[in-house]
Amino acid sequence: MMKNYTLRLGDWKKQLLSFGLSLFCVFGMTTAAAGQSLKAYEKAADESYETQDYYNAAKYYELVLESKKKTDIYYKFAESSRKTYSYGKAAKAYETVMRDVKEKAKYPLAELHYATCLKHLARYDDAYAAFNSFIASYDVEDNNRKKAIQELQSCTVAKILASTPNDSIIIYSAGDLINTEYSDFAPSQKHDLFFYSSLRFKKELPKNKKEKERVRLVAKILSADLKNPSNLVSSLNQDDMHAANMSWSEDGKTVFFTRCTGEKTDSINCVIWTADWEEKDSSFINVRRLPDAVNLAGSNNTHPHVTFMDDLGKSFMFFSSDRAGGQGGMDIWAAEWKGVDSWGQPFNLGRTLNSAGDESTPFFHKPTQYLYFSSDWHHGMGGSDIFKSKRIGNTVWQIPENLGLPYNSAANDLYFIINSNDTSGYLASNRAGSMVLAGESCCNDIYRFGYKSNQQPPVVVKIDTPKVDTPVVVKVDTPVVVKVDTPVVVKVDTPVVVKVDTPVVVKVDTPVVVKIDTPVVVKVDTPKVDTPKVVVKIDTPPTNIDLTSKLQELNKMLPLTLYFHNDEPDSNTTATSTDKPYELPYLDYIQMKPIYKEQHAAQFSPEKRALVLQNIDDFFELDVKGEYNRMNFFFDKVLELLEAGASLDITIKGYTSPRSNEGYNNALAKRRITSVRKQLFIYKNGIFMQYFQAGKLSVNNQPIGETQAPSGISDDINDPQNSIFSIDAAKERRAEIIVIQRK
Repeated sequence: MMKNYTLRLGDWKKQLLSFGLSLFCVFGMTTAAAGQSLKAYEKAADESYETQDYYNAAKYYELVLESKKKTDIYYKFAESSRKTYSYGKAAKAYETVMRDVKEKAKYPLAELHYATCLKHLARYDDAYAAFNSFIASYDVEDNNRKKAIQELQSCTVAKILASTPNDSIIIYSAGDLINTEYSDFAPSQKHDLFFYSSLRFKKELPKNKKEKERVRLVAKILSADLKNPSNLVSSLNQDDMHAANMSWSEDGKTVFFTRCTGEKTDSINCVIWTADWEEKDSSFINVRRLPDAVNLAGSNNTHPHVTFMDDLGKSFMFFSSDRAGGQGGMDIWAAEWKGVDSWGQPFNLGRTLNSAGDESTPFFHKPTQYLYFSSDWHHGMGGSDIFKSKRIGNTVWQIPENLGLPYNSAANDLYFIINSNDTSGYLASNRAGSMVLAGESCCNDIYRFGYKSNQQPPVVVKIDTPKVDTPVVVKVDTPVVVKVDTPVVVKVDTPVVVKVDTPVVVKVDTPVVVKIDTPVVVKVDTPKVDTPKVVVKIDTPPTNIDLTSKLQELNKMLPLTLYFHNDEPDSNTTATSTDKPYELPYLDYIQMKPIYKEQHAAQFSPEKRALVLQNIDDFFELDVKGEYNRMNFFFDKVLELLEAGASLDITIKGYTSPRSNEGYNNALAKRRITSVRKQLFIYKNGIFMQYFQAGKLSVNNQPIGETQAPSGISDDINDPQNSIFSIDAAKERRAEIIVIQRK
């Protein structure tokens, strides 16, 4: 990765704390440069910039630019303004940088940051164009490019969300008894009290510090009754540490919270603590740090949320952490709380929820089994958006859904909680209308939401979960991400079978609109392992099974057709293999229906557009989702035949649309075959491997590419509306499975 091309670590550390302010106090200009020369202002600006005091840096650079209009100063002013959420000023400064033909090459990320600012300003069409332009000109395969591609898709989703607000919900400020011009965040309620955190408290540092560094802001926990001024919770706060993010045990006897140390945003370290609630005098006692298993050394651990799972009879703590073994940035993890100070080994919630970006502030709502959380990666309206995902198994979650307007905005929205009455709750946001200390939208406020008076609250459906004496819990000492080409066979005594309508989401970076005349060749080292290393003994099948009727039943389901998005899996490569089982590209694909509508339907007249939109709906619901939902049932029927003693040959055919050349499409067809093959071999913990090893099952590949694509399908690389997003082209991007019984 090239130097200075990556996003600064401090950017996501601010989200880690969700404080919304630099950790240094902002009192306008410091006295070091007040009333001094232009040179002194520039020096003070550079010093503030280097120490990540972006508020003062922005103020100084703005003064310098009145007389000295240099591109490098505009860029640092733009960066300082963006990092302090002054997106309007930042966007104008980035525009100036990009207009300098001679100098703009020095700032390869300027257009990316410019596009990000436009998205925060809800200028989604302009942001889409800027992200697209950045992708076309930026040829470094790093996280910045991935982020731009993801945000490009988000702009389309954001427009749809913005046009379909939830009119039954009202959101309003918690009021000036709670909110200040500083950041106020992390709401929670218990014992008829309202708890929250605020970054309004000043900490004076030692005199050996520079004058402008001698005062910084510290976050502390407060309690309130929403009618009277707030009170500090002295037993949980310390003068030299940030305290925030409270969560209560279900019985209200234990509280969990975060303490963080560090003076700069890139040196913050957060640790989860706990304390006991003393009922008789409404105080906290026995304040202590959670064990190292939870607070893993060298990682940040924050945003604890504890809940009791009725079906498992156990308590779990969800929390955010950047420890190794995650998907990227801050991830949501969970650990079993066994009581007092005993904890199970934390485990990652997986790629359904977690992404290459940051996921934070988890909240689990027991009546509906939804986990609410914030993410800056999943398709959203602004920076961090609030999402929900339903729990459908011990570690299985549905596709995250964006809550949309009015819960989310073009700003950062976090700390979503629902009150015990199930009809109201709180969140924190720096959206327009929040009280600010500096900048346009620098600081979080706490907002309350509820249903409008003429609206009915949602019906909470009680879920009857069958009780089990001993639920199966797989213990993992250390969460590890293992990349394998051969599916791993896991033997379990009592496998848990969870029937779900919606599959697990695994987040994959899927480029959408990137025009490439010549495919980029990326070398992928993927060892082929056709002979599994694990030999499993197959029990002798019963002899009274009618194999012919079972095979006929299976043949009625053929071919099973599984669809892919353009150039997936693993776009921009001539590799002939992939390590992604089909569910990964599929789960990204089904989220792209709004993008297909936006891209393809726009070219038609209003009269015809309705029919085109309906065709897209039908394709995604009946073909893409329908075939995926048939897949596991199909695998079950194959397994029944194998268990009954049949020997089967499975052939997987790979197809492509004609958008690229024959050689490239042939490689793409092979990747699609490999993806489906891997899905087959991870089914039910690799149960098919024993039959493959015993020679009872063979899997054959038949790459067909574009050779059978009908004429008339656009192959114009400059016409993505039709060569990518038309249903005719989409139906050619598939893999098919057929089965033959050996005699």
